[in-house]
Amino acid sequence: MQSGPGEAPFCEIGRLHDGDTVVVCEKLGLWLGVVYESASLACRTTILVPVEQAYTGPCGYGWILARNVSVDPK
Repeated sequence: MQSGPGEAPFCEIGRLHDGDTVVVCEKLGLWLGVVYESASLACRTTILVPVEQAYTGPCGYGWILARNVSVDPK
């Protein structure tokens, strides 16, 4: 988990593990902007906003490489 979409100047801010659930909010090149927590509704990721803005909810967020994500078809 990176603080931004890429390597330097962004830094590692955490790690996800196999089976962790994330909500993808943005894609930039090879990177996905994600919000992560066990209860996605509590993260306020289902609220539509009229303009693009940075995530300001209560859950963790960061950027991960898209190649490290598998999509559950549910």
